[in-house]
Amino acid sequence: MTFGEGGFHISIKDVPVTFLVREFWLLYPHLQDFFLNIFPHS
Repeated sequence: MTFGEGGFHISIKDVPVTFLVREFWLLYPHLQDFFLNIFPHS
């Protein structure tokens, strides 16, 4: 995994897998709610 401008890129067998980044950001709000439910902030 390499970090650079515009986020990070994952390569599997020299094939960049950028859709994982997009899917992650689509799911991020749900993950945030999930963690907030597990670790409630006072």
